This record gives sequence, structure tokens and C-alpha cells, in this order.
Amino acid sequence: MQIHDEEDFFEENFQQSFKIVVPQDQSPERVDKFLSSKSGYTRSRISKYTKKIFINGKEDKLSRIVYPYDVVEIYLEPLQEYNEIIPQYYDLNILYEDKAILVLNKPAGITVHPASGHPENTILNYVKYHFLKEGLIPLGDCGMVHRLDKDTEGLLIFAKDEKTQANLRLQFANRLVKKKYLAILNGKILPEYATFVDRLQRNPLDRFRYKTGKEGREAILSYKAISTGGNYSVVDIDLQTGRTHQIRVQFSSRGYPVAGDPIYGRDWNRIYEKYGMLLLSRKIEFIHPNLNKSIEFSIDLPERFKNFLKDNEIYLKEF
Repeated sequence: MQIHDEEDFFEENFQQSFKIVVPQDQSPERVDKFLSSKSGYTRSRISKYTKKIFINGKEDKLSRIVYPYDVVEIYLEPLQEYNEIIPQYYDLNILYEDKAILVLNKPAGITVHPASGHPENTILNYVKYHFLKEGLIPLGDCGMVHRLDKDTEGLLIFAKDEKTQANLRLQFANRLVKKKYLAILNGKILPEYATFVDRLQRNPLDRFRYKTGKEGREAILSYKAISTGGNYSVVDIDLQTGRTHQIRVQFSSRGYPVAGDPIYGRDWNRIYEKYGMLLLSRKIEFIHPNLNKSIEFSIDLPERFKNFLKDNEIYLKEF
């Protein structure tokens, strides 16, 4: 299996181990500096969480210089914020569950994981409760494989054991998981279909926002407009990468923010209060680690989306 060399392994995959190949166009530099440029984390944070590092199969130090085609293997300490997740009951919308995985539909408005100052009422709190009720001993991060933004609704996958979690995370890292989203955008988008290739980085003026730029991590998506009405467009999105706020930033940077987006949107208050942010993770396809075959899940259009389309006289031809 090819190991992709530019995925955001610290922030997006939450792995306790990861392998990354130094790209051929990479200039020689310290491995901690290289990892910092790929992850967006400071060198001190990388040093704090790195338990062991191997370069080309030999244990080494973060001060080592790496060169193109070097293979770097990182073993990380568990992130502290996942060590003491408080189990809480919530009526999860579970779409599928077996001995290896759990697939659920995350509601909009709920954060996926706890953070400093926000230890409760997250999806991980609810998943931990569910697993304990089922007699399982959940992993430290409850088997989290990927994330969704707080105001994004849709499909989330969890693993029940380390082997399954590692397999699924590797599928995400190598862009083998097919992810389809639906978004309602401000403005009539042109062209009707296109592929966006950008680099995303934190906005230096606001740490909670991201922006496109010459530096940062590669972000790729393709879209097709499937309906328009009033001053809105409905787009079907194939998400090739999974950067933080990716869809929201890539469309807003071109003048078509997601309707109701409280960070990147325009006139968002009126929409958000009635309908929320109109971004949906609607379909996901991956290889089941135990069954070794492709498995696909999809969800229907939520009522709040239907209400927005009806209220704005937008006819959706396909979904």
C-alpha cells in the first residue's frame, strides 16, 4: 500500500504511530522541522508528543537531518485531552455497528472530541458511554478515525480495536476513502463543476480561521453544481483531502461561502439561527478491515436542508 507523504497525521488522524516518506523535492532539514512544516505544529509540541522515531528503520533523534525518500516512522504519546473522557448518555443515530466498527450520523452543533475547558457533551463522550454499555473497553480516543467540524452534520466512523483503527486511519491517510459532501453556498457558482487545489494554513491574525496561501497543507476537492435558486447554489462535493475547515475555506476564498457558516460566511446570522450551517457529510465508502470488501454508507437530506430549499424555492434535481 502506498504511503502518502503529505497528510496531516497529527491533527487529522490522531494516530499513535505514523509512517511518512520524505518527498523528492524536499530540501535536507532536521526531521523535527520537516514534521512541523507538514503538521502545522510547533517543533516543541512535536518533541513533547514524540515517544520514538525511526528513520529508514533505525531509531534516531528529532535533530537528525532527513533527505528525499527517507522513511520516517513516528510513535506518539497519547494526547492528554483523550486520557479521561467522561462517558455520557446520548441517543446516538447509529447507522451500522459490528464487532469492528461503528458508523453514526453526527448532528450539527456537537463537537466531536473534548478539549481544554470543554470536557463534556461531545461525540466522544457519547461513544464512550455506548461502548461501555455494550461491554467494550474503548480505546483512549474511543476509536476515533476522523473528524467533522462542530456545525457539520453527517457520517463518522469509529473503530473498536487498535488494529481496525490503524487500518482505517491508513486508508484515510492514503486517500482511499471516498467522501461525498453536499453544501448550499451563497451565490450562483461558476463554473458549474471544477477541481480546487490549494494550500491551507492558519490565519496569523485569527488562530480559529484558516486561509489559502502559498504555504500550508495541500487541499483538493472537486464539485458539481446540482441546483441553483435565488442567490444560492447546491453543490455535490468529492473531498480528496480532509483538512480542517477545508470545504468552507476553499469555497469562501472564491466568493461562495457555505450558507450559515459562522466563521467564513456572509449574512450568516439569519441563516444559522433558523437552519444552522448547511454542510453535510452525506456519503462515505471504504474497505471494511475485517470483511476486506468495500462498504458504503449514505444519509438522506436532513429536514433543515429541505426546509431551506423550500423556503428559497430551490428545486433539487438529484441527491
